[in-house]
Amino acid sequence: MNASYIRSQTRGDLNNLSSVLIPFEQPVIRPNVYGILPYDIPNRVVAWGIFSLPKKIKFSPIADLHSGQPYSNIDTLQNYVGTPNGQRFATFFTLDIKVYRQFRVPFFGSEHGKGKGHHVRLGFYSLNLTNHGNFNAVFNNVTAPNFGQFAGFLDRREGAVIDFVD
Repeated sequence: MNASYIRSQTRGDLNNLSSVLIPFEQPVIRPNVYGILPYDIPNRVVAWGIFSLPKKIKFSPIADLHSGQPYSNIDTLQNYVGTPNGQRFATFFTLDIKVYRQFRVPFFGSEHGKGKGHHVRLGFYSLNLTNHGNFNAVFNNVTAPNFGQFAGFLDRREGAVIDFVD
């Protein structure tokens, strides 16, 4: 089992080239503002591990808990209302798991039946197992009727694991 805590701070010019090159007929060019960058995550805890279960099955969980990303409230002319990037999304949490078993494929990759051959991992995974509401968009226009409502929910995802390894 491994765990990591990261404390960071990102600040910079909020009127950079990537914020100007947007698909609008007349892009919004704001005065230079120095502040918290949109990808600032001041506190983050990540824990992960690989555990052996009976019958050579592996269980691999990863948990990620971090501060919500910042965003700015704006008016109808796209001007900042209040402190730029002074608001934050709710705390982000995801628990992802992978359960798999590795099998040796003797006839693939070995010369004349000698050598190790290759392996294949078969199993399944689940992302955001707890289905925590990890939103990535917000209605931030202060004049909009749905102002302050979060959107872009990243819900639970599941799938199969098929990996070919040496």
